[in-house]
Amino acid sequence: MHMILVNIALRLMLMSLIVYEMIIMISKTKTTTNDPFFEDDWYRCLRTRYAPIGNKWYVQRRLSGGNVENLYIVNITEFTGKMRISVNSGNIYFNDISNDLQYNTNYAFSSDVYFYIFTSTHTERHTGTDYMDDWRYD
Repeated sequence: MHMILVNIALRLMLMSLIVYEMIIMISKTKTTTNDPFFEDDWYRCLRTRYAPIGNKWYVQRRLSGGNVENLYIVNITEFTGKMRISVNSGNIYFNDISNDLQYNTNYAFSSDVYFYIFTSTHTERHTGTDYMDDWRYD
């Protein structure tokens, strides 16, 4: 059984309104100079906070350099809290624990993966440091 589990609890050092994205992502490739969004093969779930569309939770994937696919999009009430990605028996599972959401689909990777865990803000409007706490890999 191949199992990947990442739990993230986001705590912010500044006002929570400055964070616009919270992302956990797995990819077949490692990048240290580019946004992993531009890599060819990945899965991710992310929370976004943008006016006027409000808070949303996305599950997305990009396979073999193709287009980014929005697998699941839903409005959410809680922006901070825990998200999880797990892989088991040929499926990948995405959970937004704080909003009691889940989604799963077939898992296309057979090799090792790289984890990307990050937040994003608009630096032209806000500066400071965001940080994550309480994450694990099983």
